[in-house]
Amino acid sequence: MNYQGGALKYLALMVGTFIVCRMAMIIIDQLVNKKKNIKIFKMVLSLIVIIISAFSFFMIISTPTINKETSEPIDKNISTDNNQLLAQKIEYIKKYIVFTKLEYHKNIYGKIEVTGTIKNLGDKRIIVADLCVYFLDQNEHALYEENHHLDLGLYSLDPKPIRPNYEANFLITVNPSDIPSSWAKKIKAIVYNIEYYKYQ
Repeated sequence: MNYQGGALKYLALMVGTFIVCRMAMIIIDQLVNKKKNIKIFKMVLSLIVIIISAFSFFMIISTPTINKETSEPIDKNISTDNNQLLAQKIEYIKKYIVFTKLEYHKNIYGKIEVTGTIKNLGDKRIIVADLCVYFLDQNEHALYEENHHLDLGLYSLDPKPIRPNYEANFLITVNPSDIPSSWAKKIKAIVYNIEYYKYQ
């Protein structure tokens, strides 16, 4: 079991209550003769310890397991839904997202600008597309890559999602010094993630 967050608080409450009540019983034994009302008082303390311990134990076992990487409770249903959505997005990208243009040139500042256009051939509207441009050697193996987050207004008051059969342009600027010298002046690009636009 993974005792984290709230579970630790209940565990501390259970241990603390036991220690305090036990100390109270020891002090009573030392200071007062064993009279009937003192015995009753000690029984009440014992009962309190049992009740709080039972409550704390229940809360500990009912506290959700924590994902160490995200510090969020793991919900198996949510995790399954996320996996299904990811699989749907990957399938949509493979079938319906295409590059209609991909080229590069040097700008007036000596930097390399990769420009391109992606087209949405599917029936959903795309508000975000994550791209990766690869710089290739003579054997078309990747030497260097540059990622780009194409946000078409996810949080904007004037969003411009890629509607079915529409296109969107992108521009990526790269420092030539970042690219290995064995670059064969070849590039390729992929879309590896998208976000659907959910509003009308």
